Formats: sequence, structure tokens, C-alpha cells
Amino acid sequence: MKKFLIAAVVSLSAISAQAQQQISIIWPFGMGDTQAQYSRSLVEELNKSQKKYTFILENRPGAGATIGARHVAATPNTILSASTAFFVRPNFYPEDSHKVSDFRPLMTQCAAPMVIVSRKYKTWKEVDRTRPINIGISGLGATSHLMAQEIIKLYPNAQPVPYKGTREASLDVISGNIELSVAFLGEVEGFIAKGDLHALGISGPKSVRGVPTLESQGFAGVGEVVNMHSLQVPKTMPTEQYNELRALVVEAARAAGVQRAYAVDHCEPSDLNAMATQRWFDGQVALWRRLSQGISLK
Repeated sequence: MKKFLIAAVVSLSAISAQAQQQISIIWPFGMGDTQAQYSRSLVEELNKSQKKYTFILENRPGAGATIGARHVAATPNTILSASTAFFVRPNFYPEDSHKVSDFRPLMTQCAAPMVIVSRKYKTWKEVDRTRPINIGISGLGATSHLMAQEIIKLYPNAQPVPYKGTREASLDVISGNIELSVAFLGEVEGFIAKGDLHALGISGPKSVRGVPTLESQGFAGVGEVVNMHSLQVPKTMPTEQYNELRALVVEAARAAGVQRAYAVDHCEPSDLNAMATQRWFDGQVALWRRLSQGISLK
């Protein structure tokens, strides 16, 4: 009887431990960013929809998402909440960044366009091509940097100025310290509505909230520059666990709260099947390698 009770206690302990297994979703940028809400709402939904795992949101910012990505690559039971910086930064800092080849895509989330804003200028016609102008970006080698490079093709006297994040750059535009910045529409929409900022154009293939595409205004390479968000896991994750986690996050992402978080940034949802997700991953590697070619960080 005693042996039976001991065995039962051990069995119950094992079941309890399994039920409380923790999965960390790592957000590698500032928690004040609107994009952090994608993961925050996803974690909330995951913990409501199942009992086997406890999902937590963990912040590990720095080095253009490299700190968070390296942690995930080396740590079991972690998921990286990634932006396109995941694909971009290793092209500029191959020795100091994570290796994209160490990861496998778990799920695509949504694609957010980026907008050029200014307080000084209302349209591109007002911008003097012969005079120096500064464009605030979220860091050298970031997606916003590639966006600025497309602007520089038509405005060669423009100079990218790195900031901690897109919001900080836009606030400096409002204060008059710089002329332009690359931003997410969800971060600056309120400033635009008040007249503190003007939207000169948006990336991606279509107009959003009446903001014309940059591509339609002559910036030919900007149609492809959208910030695609995704979940990435270490390639070493066992297939059984990968399949289980994928099923959970795909279902949770369909919840109204998660979809509302996407909508704040006008981030268009992406719900690809597993095979299409891997094809998307491979395509992103090739795309951002091509767009990064010939760009100097000096």
C-alpha cells in the first residue's frame, strides 16, 4: 500500500509538472512598441485556450533582435517573436548576429507597412532634392534603414539617422530636430490626425487610410519593403513539439484579441499552412539579402 501511495504521488507530480511546462515567447525589441502587443495578446489567448503549457512573454531587447534570437537558438521551450529585422540584420553584421539557418518558422503573423512622416513637409514636391535632409530610422541595418535607402535613391542628399526605435525618431520629427522619419502607421496615426505629422507615403503594394504608396510616387523598390512578423523556433526543436506548438499558436492567433492587435498597426494577417510557411521563410531570406546588397553602414 505504501509503495502504491508513493508511486501515485510521483505520478501526480509528473503530471503536474507536465501541465505547468513553461514556454517563453521572446520579444526582442522595446515593450512600448505597438508590435509587442501582437505577442502580448497571443500569450493571453494561449493561456486561455489550453492547460498543458504556461506561456509567458519575455523581453530580451538589443542589437537589432540579435540578443533575443541568440537566446532562443540556445534555449529549449522558447519561441522568437520576430520582425523582418530577423532576416535583415545578419546581412549587415554576419559575425555579430544570429544565424537565420539555426531557425525554423513556426507561424507567419502579419505584414505591416511602413510610412514616411514629416512635420515640415506635406508632400514630396516640397522636399528640395539639392538640400541635406535627415531621415530617422530604428537603427543601422534595420528594415527602416532599407526603407530610407530607397528614399535616398531619389533624394541623394538625404542621410539616415539611427534611433532606438521608430517612435523615438518620429518624436524628433515632431520636435523639429529632423525632417523625416520611417514609422509604423499605428504609432503615428494620432499625430497625423492632429496635424503634428504629415504622411508622405507608405510602403507595400496598396494605399492605407488614404496614404498613397511610395511606389506610386516613383520609389520603385518600396513595394516589397513591409515589416513581416512571424514566430521562429530553433531548428533543433523536436518535430512532435513543433507540430503541437504550431497547432496551438495558429489557433490562438485567430482570436479577436490578437486580430485587434494586428489591426492597430494595419498589419495584414497572414495564415499560411506549414509548407507555405517554409516557402515564405526561404523567400524572405533571398529577398532581404537582395535588398541589402550594396548598402554601406558607414
